[in-house]
Amino acid sequence: MATEPQQSESGLPESDTALADAPSVEGLENVGDFEPPLGLVARLMDKFRGVASGVQDWVTPANLKLAGFTTVGFLLLFAGIYIATREEGPTNSEKLIAALEFLKTGDDGPAARIAQEIQQEGFQDPDFPGGDQFILGIVAFRQAEKLTEDEGREQKYLVAKSFLEEAQERALTEEYEAQWAYALGLSMYRIGRAKAAQPLLEKAVESYVPGKIESGLLLADTYVYSKTTEDLAKAQALNIAIAALPELNDQQRDRVFLQRAQILYAMDKPSEAEAALADVHAETDGITILRAEVLMKAGKYAEALEKLRPVEAGEGLRQKFPRQARYLMGLCEQRLAQRDRTNQTVHYDAARNYYERTYKQFRGSHEAVAAQLWAADILRRQNFHEKALETYHDVLRQVHNPSDFSNKWIDVKVFRGVILDAWNSWNEMELYQHSIALSEHMAPLFPSALAREYGALANQKAAQHLEDQLAVANNQKRQQRQSELENRWVRSGQAFALLAAERKTSAEYPTDLWMAAEHFLKGHDYQSAVNYLTLFLNTNPTKQLPAALVLKGRVLMQLHLFEDALNHFQRVITSHPTHVMAFQARLLIGTCYFETDRHELAEQTWREMLISDQLTPAAEEWQDALFGLGKLLHLTCEEIAMQAATVEATDQEAAEKLKFTAYRRWDEAIIRLDEYVKRFDLPTKATIDPRHRERTKMLMEARYYLAKACQRSAEYQQTKMKAAETENARNQFFNQMKQLLDQSNSNYERLKTELLLASDAGRIDALGREFLRNCYFEIPNNFFNFQDYHGAVIRYREAAGRYQNHPDALRAMVQEANCYDRLNRPLDARGALAQAKFILEQIPDQDFLEHSEALNKDQWRDWLQWAIELHNRPSA
Repeated sequence: MATEPQQSESGLPESDTALADAPSVEGLENVGDFEPPLGLVARLMDKFRGVASGVQDWVTPANLKLAGFTTVGFLLLFAGIYIATREEGPTNSEKLIAALEFLKTGDDGPAARIAQEIQQEGFQDPDFPGGDQFILGIVAFRQAEKLTEDEGREQKYLVAKSFLEEAQERALTEEYEAQWAYALGLSMYRIGRAKAAQPLLEKAVESYVPGKIESGLLLADTYVYSKTTEDLAKAQALNIAIAALPELNDQQRDRVFLQRAQILYAMDKPSEAEAALADVHAETDGITILRAEVLMKAGKYAEALEKLRPVEAGEGLRQKFPRQARYLMGLCEQRLAQRDRTNQTVHYDAARNYYERTYKQFRGSHEAVAAQLWAADILRRQNFHEKALETYHDVLRQVHNPSDFSNKWIDVKVFRGVILDAWNSWNEMELYQHSIALSEHMAPLFPSALAREYGALANQKAAQHLEDQLAVANNQKRQQRQSELENRWVRSGQAFALLAAERKTSAEYPTDLWMAAEHFLKGHDYQSAVNYLTLFLNTNPTKQLPAALVLKGRVLMQLHLFEDALNHFQRVITSHPTHVMAFQARLLIGTCYFETDRHELAEQTWREMLISDQLTPAAEEWQDALFGLGKLLHLTCEEIAMQAATVEATDQEAAEKLKFTAYRRWDEAIIRLDEYVKRFDLPTKATIDPRHRERTKMLMEARYYLAKACQRSAEYQQTKMKAAETENARNQFFNQMKQLLDQSNSNYERLKTELLLASDAGRIDALGREFLRNCYFEIPNNFFNFQDYHGAVIRYREAAGRYQNHPDALRAMVQEANCYDRLNRPLDARGALAQAKFILEQIPDQDFLEHSEALNKDQWRDWLQWAIELHNRPSA
């Protein structure tokens, strides 16, 4: 008789495992002891030689019954006689027919051996191309049904699945389609792909009579797993239909009513479920587990634990119910931990113990997948973050296709929710590397694009968090971690670039490109920023086109490609003259001109912006143009003054004209810069607002250039005062000089105070340190020019004391000596020079090179020695 596959104890899955690679025929067992097909033919020939003529007398029902043949035996007998009378042996088609008949009689060994030979010869029967694969698949399936979990049953189901799918690809015959659907459906179900098994089981229920009960029970289970109202109704109807079958034995009937109770509990019909349980004749472990689940739904976790203990401790070949009990015990402890805060750690530890034992011993089962997910969740809640991440990764690897993911205990929605909770939690805890690593394993549970998006967002959060931290950190820490910050932004840019590639055909593609470009820019990866802005522009954006052109122009400026940048800015002005970005483009055009030493064009650009009726002082572009013009005027005045000094010895008239030009421009520089610092004065404070930090830096520069411009303009007034021929003229120039020096010192002092505060907080950069040092030395210079020598001495000494290892300290001491000379205090003057000589020896030689000193250390030594000797002369 044909051997039917063994039925499981309930409709619940025996094994829930991921798919493996398609196995070979080596996965089949107990086929090697069968003789080759030609041996079979030879034996048939020997057996029937000499009896062919009397075969009708021999072949009677009684003889066939004695020989163990069914009606199919007639076919085999005549086939054997036919084969025996041929000289060339059986054809492959004849071998396939024989193998299929062996399969029908349950002689799996001969059937598999013949199918293997046909497969090795590469033969495909024109009437049944997938015949050999079908036979091998059915044999593997039958072997799997006879095994327990510990005996490698899962692998056998995978072998069966591979062969049966290959058989379908080649082509089946209508005669075997029902059996094929039954075997493949059960195999898919047993390896955890219940959802994918559903249509196959439906076909088997409809057309494969020998497996109608088993396939029906498993199909009902797949409906229960989805937990939808529609599917639960299907499960209930199918269960009722199975219960009405007259061929049910007692064990099958118990399974039916146990399943009915599960369905009714899922439908929230506890009284009807209890009635169904009453129809189960034996008090089985399955009933105990179901009753424990009822207690759990009522929140009676301690009672449920006690009910589950004997089941969890059970032994035997079938471990389905013990593993279910162990999983549910972990769930009970987890719920108790959430309820009992006092003993939370104890309950969490107990839950983890149950879960870990479940997924380590029963890996691949429904319970193991759910247990590992909850174990990871508990590890995270107990702050074992590395172990939690590792466990999340492991359980995520067991999901290969969310569309056919099916699990008795958790659905895809719950699975995704737990993973998202972990991702959000780690972000909130600022453990961004964990959330980033988790996102890398989210697919395929999450769609690939969504997993990429979570990865990009986590990278962005990590970079932004570090940027915010460093914004309020001291400068030393900022410098130490600046490279790390840039790397984080680059990684974020790369993450958004990958996201863009994933969503290339979606509406989000341009946004992803934009984000990638911005983050590459923040990470100072300017070439990548240009590349992704180019891709963004290739999408033909409408609303963001001006902003994209301006941003790309800014990046090109960072690459010193100023002409290319100018072209982008001009495109904005030409194509979008009224757009707000057109003013940003004009401002940056001026900056491009300034950086390429086309100062007249820069000045013209910024002046036009300041008189434009489309901009008001409230606009940031107007403010930045004001700052740019003031800075430009001051710096170009310095250049003009240097030209005047160069030609003064040879052309006094030309030098005077240049000085006057510089003076007039310094006058305007003072007006522009003074307006800027008064109009846009900002409090100096630590802030994460990048625009505030940028404006604070601009204000610092403006104040410094204002102080310097006043100082240089005062020097011009001093020159005019000395050349004045009348007392009134001298007084006028003196008063103007004093006013300018007071304004200069006022800004130097304000700037010094703010920079000292920033320095004390560790938030001063290299430019700030340079400005601070200059403040210390320029303030006494102003006192000296104003002829307040007492005030100058005090401030020179303060500057020399603060910067005693800097060459500027030598100048301060020399100026201090000059002050004493003017105060007619020669001894103090000599003392100042002697102190300068002492300080000189403390300054390393390298410092004179680093600070581009006009005199090196030896020259300073000679000069100071000469000055000291000069002051030591009696006439001095």
